[in-house]
Amino acid sequence: MTGFPTIKFFGADKKKAIDYNSGRDAQAIVDFALGEAKKLAKERLSGKKESDKKSDKSEKKSSEKKSSGGSDVIDLTSSNFDELVYGSKDIWLVEFFAPWCGHCKNLAPEWEEAATKLKGLVKVAKVDATVESALAQKFGVKGYPTIKFWNYGEKSAKNVQDYNGP
Repeated sequence: MTGFPTIKFFGADKKKAIDYNSGRDAQAIVDFALGEAKKLAKERLSGKKESDKKSDKSEKKSSEKKSSGGSDVIDLTSSNFDELVYGSKDIWLVEFFAPWCGHCKNLAPEWEEAATKLKGLVKVAKVDATVESALAQKFGVKGYPTIKFWNYGEKSAKNVQDYNGP
């Protein structure tokens, strides 16, 4: 460090900090942190490292189109579920669905709208149970769609609740 205050951002690689060299007001710092967090979240949700994305530009453009579609629904997989859900104190609503299920297809636009309306209050997510069968089995999913609910606070497989509302 050569000057004060020095701000460092620790993202995916906790051993390599990113230097912060932008504005010194709260909004600039928040914008930077959210931007870096979004990059990291996209990277983790796609299952690729940022360096992998840079080497495949056509795939990067494809994933950007997909992620910039405006969806507020979080895609959960076995590789990110524990970190995102169990690692959070937020309220979570998680839909376990099958792409071929008619009821799931009917729920999809409602689920998107709910995610948008609840943004910042409740995390709204989905799990493709046909791909993530181990997750579906872990939570006793027997039909589609199945919605599970975790309240605010510590999360585990034991404190999940079934959502039986409309």
